[in-house]
Amino acid sequence: MPDKTIIADKLQNMDEFLQLLIDGTANINSVDELLADAEGMLKLKGICMSLLVIGEEVKSLDKHSEKKLLPKYPQIPWSAVMKTRDIIAHHYFDVDAERVFNTLKDDIPPLLAVVKQMRVDWEKPSP
Repeated sequence: MPDKTIIADKLQNMDEFLQLLIDGTANINSVDELLADAEGMLKLKGICMSLLVIGEEVKSLDKHSEKKLLPKYPQIPWSAVMKTRDIIAHHYFDVDAERVFNTLKDDIPPLLAVVKQMRVDWEKPSP
C-alpha cells in the first residue's frame, strides 16, 4: 500500500521546486540568452539540474505509488519527464539547449498545474 505521507511530501516538494524554477527563469526569453555568455551557461546548467531533480522525483513518485498515481494524469507525458532526467544525468554533453529552453517554457507550467491538482486530489479524504 502506498505511503500517503511520502507521496504528499514528494508532491509538495515538486510543487515548490517547479514554482521556484518558473519564478527564477521568468526573465529568460530565448535560448540565445542561455548560450550568450558564462552567466547564461550557468543558468542553463541550473535549469538542467532542476529538470534532473524533477525527473528523479517523478520516478520516486511512481515507485512509491506502486505505479498507480501517474496514470491518473495522462495529460503529462511522464515517461518523457523521466527520460529527460536520464538524458541529463547520463548524456550531459549531448543536452540540446533549445530543447531545455522549450521544456522550461512549454512543459514546466502545465506540469506545475497538474502537480497542484495532484496535491488537491491526494489530500482529499477517501470515500
